[in-house]
Formats: sequence, C-alpha cells, structure tokens
Amino acid sequence: MAPPELGSMKAMPETHDVLLDDELTEDELLYHRRRRPIAVRQRRLRSLRGILRVVRWMVGIAAPLGWGVARLVPYLLTSPRFSLAAHDVVVTGNRYVPSEEIIAALQAAPAGHTAVSSANLFALSLKERQQQLEALPWVRSAALARTYPHGLLVHITERVPIAFASIDGRVVLVDGEGVVLEKPAAAAFNFPVLSGLSTTDSTEGRRARMALYQEFLRETSEELPDSGWQISEVDLSDTDDLKALLVRNAETILAHFGHRDFAERLHSFLALLPDMRKAVGKVQSVDLRYRDQVVLNPQEK
Repeated sequence: MAPPELGSMKAMPETHDVLLDDELTEDELLYHRRRRPIAVRQRRLRSLRGILRVVRWMVGIAAPLGWGVARLVPYLLTSPRFSLAAHDVVVTGNRYVPSEEIIAALQAAPAGHTAVSSANLFALSLKERQQQLEALPWVRSAALARTYPHGLLVHITERVPIAFASIDGRVVLVDGEGVVLEKPAAAAFNFPVLSGLSTTDSTEGRRARMALYQEFLRETSEELPDSGWQISEVDLSDTDDLKALLVRNAETILAHFGHRDFAERLHSFLALLPDMRKAVGKVQSVDLRYRDQVVLNPQEK
C-alpha cells in the first residue's frame, strides 16, 4: 500500500508531560512557587501613622491639659476660697479627748508650716497633722480627710484603759500597752491597781508586764466573778511571779500565781480555801506556784 500523502495527514497534537505538585520534589516546589513578598513598606507606613497619631494627641489633648493643670494648681493653693479655719474642723470618734484639745493640737504647726486656722486646705499636709494628733496620749490613731471647699474631717480612735497604775507615787490609767493616760475629769472607772511599773521601763518591758496581766485577767475571768472574790491590786514587779491581792467582804488574801496556768491555780485556791481556814484560821497569803502543794501563811492574830 502506498503511504498517505503528506498533505492529507492530520496534524497530530503535540504532547507534553505535565507534573502535578504532588509529583514535584521539595526543591522543585521551592523553585516553581513564588514566595510571598515581605511587606516592608507597609510596616513602615503603619509606624509612621502611629507616630503621627501620638503627635496629634499630644498637641490636641496633652498640651491643653498640661496648661490647665499649670493654671489650676496655683489657684487651689492660693485662693481664699480654700482657706481652712478652726471652726471648719469636724472631730468624730473622741470620747475622753475634748474636740478643743484635738483642734489645739492641729494648730501647733510643724516647722515651716502654718497653723490650721490660717492654712490652705490643699497645702495642708495630712500626714504631718496625723502624726501630731497621734502624739497625744489618749489618741491611738487618727484619720484625716479634706472636705470641699474648706473643711477638715478628723476621726479619732482612742486608747482603751484597762487598769489603774501606781507610778512614781501617782495613780494613773494605763492601756494594754502600758501607755500612761491621765484620768478624764468626767469619767469613772473600776479597775485593779497595778504596781511594778515605772517610767524608766523600756517599751518592750512594760508591754511584757501588761501582757502578763491581761493573760491573768483572761484566764480568771470565768471563775473569779462567781466566787465572790475580787482583784484589788496586782504586783507585776516580778514577771515570773504575778501577785494578786484578792478581796471578799472584809477578807484579803495575797496570792502568788506565778506566770502561767492562772485558771488552774485559781481553781485550786478556791477548792482548798475551806480546808486552809480549818487548819490555820484566817489566811494572809498563799503560794500557788507549786503543782502538788500549796504554801500558805496564816494571818497574825
């Protein structure tokens, strides 16, 4: 058979091998794929816009605000509208310290400062005035607050007396820390009288004696009132031996309680007292510091 003529032959489509991505190697993929461009210019534009926003804020807000503060502060510190007078001070919380004494203490201005009656409310240092008030013996703590436009609120927390104390020949009140308090003129208290405290005692030493006394009261407060006996005096001169003068009607007994186990020792005293009376008659003193025995001293006839 004769071959077909060239002119009558149909053109055959040219074929190419097409490789899918799955058929390419990792190196070929990196070569064929276009990498994502780094948006350097876009980041720079964002930074520039942020700087412009900050500048606009400073010009539009911060500058007027700073100008306003610069004008406001001198006005607050110098305007007569905010001048504080003595009658503008309101004192609360005080029971034994007169309000006049509180205001007088505020008037004693620290060095370089003016008195309250001529001070500016905003120029007044509340911290310094608080320290002045807390230097008063009866004031345990003080809190001060400004009230608009020219007022001062003072709240006082007073010390709580818990006993009388004979110190250097004077009978005064003392609180739980041993702080000496003068007796208010219009107040009445019913406390035992403490001895063994001195003005030469260190703060720590006086607090230790007062802590011993308070522990004695706490442990004996449950049984002692029902017994009919009352504590008249307490000697704290020896912190290893608290001595209490117990009184009932016309009878008085000096009891040595030591420095611990006060409730147990009081219970022993009350339980053994009838037998002690039978043995020796009236008892002058009793030593309760020993666990298995009681040492008593009969009263001289």
